Amino acid sequence: MQIDRFQWSEDLSVSNAALDGDHKAFINIANLLLDWKNHEDMLVESALMMLREYIDGHFLREEKAMKAVAYPYYAGHRLKHAQFKAKVISVC
Repeated sequence: MQIDRFQWSEDLSVSNAALDGDHKAFINIANLLLDWKNHEDMLVESALMMLREYIDGHFLREEKAMKAVAYPYYAGHRLKHAQFKAKVISVC
């Protein structure tokens, strides 16, 4: 089964250049993972390492931005961050 690659579009923008940049990087990493069958071990290992290094900085920036604007769903979103980080760590 072929999975379509992820594409950045302006409707995904949160109007914050740093956070948009982070989200674009996540899309690029996700697309690397979609190519795993062509490059298997090396590609998957590299993408997972990049993702693990990147999530801490992004989550810190995003959570700070959400607090600054009193984002009403902050607690739930922060929990999703923690769950995602735990999942990434479990496969690294």
